[in-house]
Amino acid sequence: MKKQFTRRVLALLLLLALLGSFGFAFAANVPTEQEAYQTMIALKSQYPEGMHWTNDNSYTSRGLMNLDGHDYTYTGRGCVGFALILSDAVFGDTPGRKLYNVPYEDLRVSDILRINGDTHSVIILEIYSDHVVIAEGNYNSSIHWGRTLTKEQVMAADYVLTRWPSGSTAPERPDPTPTPTPEPTPTPSTDPDLDGYTLEDVTFVIPTKTDYTVSDTTIDTGGGEFRFTYTKGTSSMVVGCPLWDDMVEPLDAFPTGKAGIVTIKAYCDQPDDPETVWTATYNIFVEFTDVTDDYLYYYDPVYWALDTGVTTGMTPQLFGPDSTVTRGQAVTFLWRAMGEPEPQSGRNPFADVKSSDYYYKAVLWAVENNITVGTSTTTFSPDQTCSSAHIITFLYRTLYEDVDGWYQEAAEWADYNDLLEDTGLSVRPDEMCPRRDVVTFLFRVLY
Repeated sequence: MKKQFTRRVLALLLLLALLGSFGFAFAANVPTEQEAYQTMIALKSQYPEGMHWTNDNSYTSRGLMNLDGHDYTYTGRGCVGFALILSDAVFGDTPGRKLYNVPYEDLRVSDILRINGDTHSVIILEIYSDHVVIAEGNYNSSIHWGRTLTKEQVMAADYVLTRWPSGSTAPERPDPTPTPTPEPTPTPSTDPDLDGYTLEDVTFVIPTKTDYTVSDTTIDTGGGEFRFTYTKGTSSMVVGCPLWDDMVEPLDAFPTGKAGIVTIKAYCDQPDDPETVWTATYNIFVEFTDVTDDYLYYYDPVYWALDTGVTTGMTPQLFGPDSTVTRGQAVTFLWRAMGEPEPQSGRNPFADVKSSDYYYKAVLWAVENNITVGTSTTTFSPDQTCSSAHIITFLYRTLYEDVDGWYQEAAEWADYNDLLEDTGLSVRPDEMCPRRDVVTFLFRVLY
């Protein structure tokens, strides 16, 4: 009997070990919603209310995300990055998944909601029967804790990112607790009585929407306003001046269709002195129409390349992530990424490279630095398509001198430094290297 009991115990332990090796999650490893809430709130001291946070802030989640049937290493900018920080604090490297049309009763604390027409991400802190409490980054260019969304707003979300195990059930939600009536927000007045008042301060609130694509043709000024604070003795008055569409001026190229960071100028007449005009500027981020999913591995590299001038895209509207790269383009990308150094020699041995070509200086620089040679003594073949072996070798020779051989040494270096991670490429002379991967390699090495 004792031996039989021992064998059953050993069999049970073996079964548990096998289940663990196949990725089965046990309840002991899953936090409660209260624990999830406490973990996120504990980060409030590190990421306090009002902390500056924009699309310049990014974060890569420790857990793979299954997005529309594919697993990705998920890097998020701005609001997405902040939500991932809190999500990782709760779940570590637990994988997540993207869900559509989630019933309200199935939502969980720490779920990430994508809202506002797929332009903003928030993470749930608390859930009640008719509303949720959220935390968010890049809300007016800062971190914000405690805003609420109604049940109707939540159900209008574009999708949900969750790390909770499939099949886990949400607890019953409490009814909302009564909240005190907030202090009334100063109401903008077209004819405020400011007799005897002195202007003490002017502040500007950035509009809620700061992310656009080049297909957008108008600027959403909602949430933006100037606030004029007046005092008279011990009393004070705040006069709000909400922005309207005709109170902003696009600078640079928006809304004529150019991707990148664009500075917008807002202006407003001073309420007690219409001859005095106050101005403020803020930045919006305009995406290419073919690079809009910020979970893609090449999203950050594409906009880094745009911001640093490595490339401007195939057109002002399209980056062309799947397009191939020519020899002329490849050396130009490298040359720009290295700061556009002047060639030391003006000698040009190539009949197919003219001084009027955009890649002229880049070719001379690349050749004199042994990054590449011509396809013959008199031709460079600038329109010839580059393989992954070409791109990796060019990059390797840019960084290191006295490189031996063709691409084998560069391939080992790329593999050791994980340059090809997520790309699906291998370093081969017969495998074409698309634009998305060229800028990704540059970004991973130089950024």
